[in-house]
Amino acid sequence: MSDEKDDWTTPLPAHIPGPTYAPAILSLGMVMFAAGPVTSWFVSAVGLVVVGVGIWAWLGEIRCDRRSAHD
Repeated sequence: MSDEKDDWTTPLPAHIPGPTYAPAILSLGMVMFAAGPVTSWFVSAVGLVVVGVGIWAWLGEIRCDRRSAHD
């Protein structure tokens, strides 16, 4: 058997993003938006706002995370 390990390279370190509450906020907003037609239009409106906040928070964290990974 020949020793083929000489051709191996060291892999780049894996970047694991930090924990975030943004997916939970987004899913809560989606549930509120979906429950709105059964309950009240106000619940749908609040759910839509919460969805927007969840998306904004998640995208903001992704942008910050990618920016710090490139530095």
